[in-house]
Amino acid sequence: MKNTEQAKVYKEVLTVLEIFNLVNTIPKNVIENMMRKQDKDYEYLFDVNIPIEEQKISKKAATILSVLYIKYICTDENEKLELKAMYEKNDEIPEYKAYRDEVVQEFNASENEVKNSNVENEKLSMQSQTISGKIKQFFRRLFWKA
Repeated sequence: MKNTEQAKVYKEVLTVLEIFNLVNTIPKNVIENMMRKQDKDYEYLFDVNIPIEEQKISKKAATILSVLYIKYICTDENEKLELKAMYEKNDEIPEYKAYRDEVVQEFNASENEVKNSNVENEKLSMQSQTISGKIKQFFRRLFWKA
């Protein structure tokens, strides 16, 4: 990803996490890294009343959100297995797998950059509320869109 493209992608990811009140479920260093690298001038509009298929969200942001969902947000192990199975099914398409691997590799490199700079790797306090059905449905649809 180019730096300007990556900055916009991080803005989209952060916006979605904020709208669904999920920022606190992601490790602090990951959020801080995205906040530092986001394009603060880019105005990304996300409307929860519009289905994900009709949202103007980049494929890279959708891919990162799906990774964050499996890694940090989803707490149901059965759901994680289902979602990983969807990934594996999507990975049968070579172009999709190569694309997803590239995005995930760039995101992981960004995460490792923060870890290597000795930023504390604590999660922000977890919210006591459970993820609503609407949020789960959003992320399920995201897996099919990514």
